[in-house]
Amino acid sequence: MAAEMRKGKLYVYRKRREGERVVSEYVGGSVLDLMAYQAEKQQRERKRERLRVVREEIETTDAELDRASAMIDSVVSQALASAGYHYHRGQWRKKRCRQ
Repeated sequence: MAAEMRKGKLYVYRKRREGERVVSEYVGGSVLDLMAYQAEKQQRERKRERLRVVREEIETTDAELDRASAMIDSVVSQALASAGYHYHRGQWRKKRCRQ
């Protein structure tokens, strides 16, 4: 919703999209309508803040998983190399014994 002042009067509109056009729908012009608009705006801001916090937690967890995955890959690579395997075109293969 959006509140607009026109010629000293308050008008509260709700904007919505119809296809590619944005349509303004008149909601009211009283103080109660303005309070409802402000309450809805605060609710959207709280929701946006909660989503930001969750997104940061996900990014932190994702970074930790990336570090753990890199360490595991390193350990597995060293173990396979010491066991006689080599990495060839995306696959670990056992080295051939030449006679």
